[in-house]
Amino acid sequence: MTDYTRGCTVFTLIADALAVTLNMADCAVCLFEAASRAPGGARPTVQQRLAVAFRLATPLVQAFGVSYLAWLTEDGALRPYYMIRDGVSVAREWARANGVRLDS
Repeated sequence: MTDYTRGCTVFTLIADALAVTLNMADCAVCLFEAASRAPGGARPTVQQRLAVAFRLATPLVQAFGVSYLAWLTEDGALRPYYMIRDGVSVAREWARANGVRLDS
């Protein structure tokens, strides 16, 4: 059996895999926005973008052992009660300013 941890080979592979995954997620978001801006299409709302982010990020965080995104719902609403206390007020203000529903 080969020891892939020598020379940090396994860590390099994980970093490369994560970079590729994030790049693909970014491409998927761009495709979603491009499709919604087709002739006659409207620009997606921030909450719609968060819903797409939820669908794209869930498999990614699950691959790293996190079962779900606690601070975001499937429909793109924010759950401030799962956020770090210092960021809750900022998140609430941001949600109000951007028309994002708060799940409380």
